[in-house]
Amino acid sequence: MNTDDRNFDAVRFSVYLFRVNELGRNLGSIKNIALRNIGGEELDGVSRWELSRQRLAAPEVLKAKIEKALGSIYFWVMPSTIGFLVFGGTIIAGIYQRGEFLSTDVPVVYGVLAAYSLGLIASSASRVLSTGFYALRDSKTPARVAYIRVILSLSIGFLLMFPFDEMQSGNLHYGPVGLALGTSVAAWVEYWMLRYHLKSNLGSSLSKIKDLARIFSGSCMAAIIGYVVQVFVKMGFNDLMPNEGFFGSLEQPITAAIVILSFGLSYLILMDLFGVGWSISRWLRTLKEVS
Repeated sequence: MNTDDRNFDAVRFSVYLFRVNELGRNLGSIKNIALRNIGGEELDGVSRWELSRQRLAAPEVLKAKIEKALGSIYFWVMPSTIGFLVFGGTIIAGIYQRGEFLSTDVPVVYGVLAAYSLGLIASSASRVLSTGFYALRDSKTPARVAYIRVILSLSIGFLLMFPFDEMQSGNLHYGPVGLALGTSVAAWVEYWMLRYHLKSNLGSSLSKIKDLARIFSGSCMAAIIGYVVQVFVKMGFNDLMPNEGFFGSLEQPITAAIVILSFGLSYLILMDLFGVGWSISRWLRTLKEVS
């Protein structure tokens, strides 16, 4: 491959990574939903500083709110992480696989998305823990930890980028996967450092996340259901629809939409049956009463 072709592929891949980042930014709504469950307030902007006035209140009050927020983070973000890991390739293909985006590009972009997903829980939870420090009027600790995260992310990403760049799929190389893995590892280091320092400030450790095993089990069960649905949908397309032309181009988007919907609904139904987190049955009853 000559230099011009390699430069063109690098630019093309940068565009794909930008799209993946846009997809990741849409997950911010998930974190906002979880954060709203902290005592009925979203700890952002003004309400964050309203909570900071509770510095003289008992540490147990702040601790309880942080634990509740972390539970909500896990409820919404853990299935998102597992969904990206299991169905990331299907999602990428459904959104982008057309025109210049080739089928051989999907594994590389999926690798980047999956690598970032590994740190999604830690990154979301760190925002909650940082808010706890703000409530205690300690902005220095999360700032110092953030510096460590950036340095660690760059260092690990630099070390992993070159070995991964030796591998490729089509014309795209896996180097950015190493950078994404560095970011995820640094996110978990930041999470545990914040958790450790918050223990010192509160005088006691945060409790283990309630119902974490059920959330993880429900996410995995929903992923199995989604995978089975994906197999049957692809079998249906192969038997009923032509592989080329207009109808052939609909296979990836339709498959992705059906799989995501089945995975998400399965998870919410299972969590409702387990009696954990947000209740879809209660929401449906409320909607019926309103209508």
